[in-house]
Amino acid sequence: MNSTMVQQWKKDKVEEIKQHLQSASVVALVDMKGLPAKQLQGIKQEISSIVNLKMTKKSAILRALQGSRYESLREKLGDMPALMFTKTNPFKLYKTLKKSRVTAFAKAGDTLPVDVTIPEGPTDFTPGPMIGEFGKFKVKTRVEGGKIAVIKDTVVAKAGDAVTAELASFLKKMGVKPMKVGLNMTHAMEGTTVYDKTVLDIDEESYLQNVMLAAQHAQNLAVEAGILTKETIEFVIVKAVQNARGLALEASILSKDMIDEHIAKAQNQALALKNETGV
Repeated sequence: MNSTMVQQWKKDKVEEIKQHLQSASVVALVDMKGLPAKQLQGIKQEISSIVNLKMTKKSAILRALQGSRYESLREKLGDMPALMFTKTNPFKLYKTLKKSRVTAFAKAGDTLPVDVTIPEGPTDFTPGPMIGEFGKFKVKTRVEGGKIAVIKDTVVAKAGDAVTAELASFLKKMGVKPMKVGLNMTHAMEGTTVYDKTVLDIDEESYLQNVMLAAQHAQNLAVEAGILTKETIEFVIVKAVQNARGLALEASILSKDMIDEHIAKAQNQALALKNETGV
């Protein structure tokens, strides 16, 4: 491909991206670094109904964004960026991409996201050099039925540890895939608002618990303040009745509903007086 054709290809790519920028409701940035091609193809197929993913050179993306309503994304581009065009709101999109992540073998240099455990039980390995590999990672074994068996669950690496070449090779032989790979969405822009992934990554269970706790606190405050709503009226009435009964008991106000309480109070007072005087 000669230089003229290359220049035309770049121009065509920039124009293609510009057209998508004009029609998209939401534009998101993706960092493609470290995403294996095999996993990428599977993820692309899974999300193709809601997302149009465009991968090209960073320089072309920069040119396309310049002067567009999404220009503020230019300063957010990583080393290996790609663009996603969609009509799905950024929070739902992030959740979808998070769910589409798949497991993968660890490579040397990766940082483990979770503790890695070699489970107790039989393996497919015959006694030989593999026993030495188990030993390197302090995994206790024995031979059962001509095959190596792991005696007990053993943690061979902790979350946050850097993966060595030896560990990566061992885990691959064991069929352990501790990594989660997927489209790393770093930013999304809807209208004039740019969302960072730290905002988009919502712990829904924790968020729901916080909402429920806030609702409970609000209800308690409303009951204490005597604010009547359909949610608090029953509690306010119960509190009012309890307060009224307490006041009637303290003031010795007699009523047919309070007879038992007054008798019990009188008996307690009499007993206390008897104990105090010894009569």
